[in-house]
Amino acid sequence: MPLLLRGYRRWHASVKPPVQRRVPLTRADMKKLARNVDKSSLFAVRDFVMCLLGFRAFLRGSELVALLWRFIRFQNGSCRVFITDSKTD
Repeated sequence: MPLLLRGYRRWHASVKPPVQRRVPLTRADMKKLARNVDKSSLFAVRDFVMCLLGFRAFLRGSELVALLWRFIRFQNGSCRVFITDSKTD
């Protein structure tokens, strides 16, 4: 049985599409986004702030989506974000 599983794993690895790595955002990308935000739209500003928070706090998309107001604290001119569940826990 182990021989059969080794053969399957080898075959499965050869037919699996390669992982496509994404290019990370840079500070220049964030500055470009900031320049192009429609400041008359609260939704656009909210979306940009969420992108900025995710960028600055190195959050995964799932962590950003799960964020609630009760997990954010503003103290002494800083912002603390509490992540309740993370893939890297």
